[in-house]
Amino acid sequence: MNSMQVAQVREGVLFLDNKPVWYMVEHDGDGELRYLSVFALAEKSVKRYNKTKDVNDLQRDFKVTVIEPNPYHGKTPLSKLAAQQYKDTHKPIQKVNYRKPIFTTVITTGTDTFSQEFGVGFYEHEPTIHTVVSGKSVQTAGNPTGVFLSLDRVTWIRWAVPTNELLYALSDERETLLEITEFN
Repeated sequence: MNSMQVAQVREGVLFLDNKPVWYMVEHDGDGELRYLSVFALAEKSVKRYNKTKDVNDLQRDFKVTVIEPNPYHGKTPLSKLAAQQYKDTHKPIQKVNYRKPIFTTVITTGTDTFSQEFGVGFYEHEPTIHTVVSGKSVQTAGNPTGVFLSLDRVTWIRWAVPTNELLYALSDERETLLEITEFN
């Protein structure tokens, strides 16, 4: 994985026919290129948005993992007692794991497929495929669908300093995209 130097990212939601479709993260690439990573929306956030119409309610899809740390293991009476006492005094930890992007693409210019207006935007891609081959994680970028969407469709919510987890996911997606564009 190449290191990615991203100072900030811009986050927003793409709307089509006044309905939220995707959560978008715009980030700088190497040199002049800008990238857009496209994420699914969390279903509960869409339901909340449908009631409030507050775009800030929309979130990237995520999974919550509950971790119950316990340093005591074994089947002896003392290890069982220690484990129970530890469990009674320590609450489980909930960790939020954001889902990987559906796809990542380069920001470019083109004509919006639906509005026919020329501007800055991106080409939709089929989802990136994540597999494991010989114990190594392998990503295959999805092919472009031909649909071009203008960034004017995006309601930008915030600028953010990316977390290491997001940087890692964006870097992997970007490298996969560059590999497929080199051969097309």
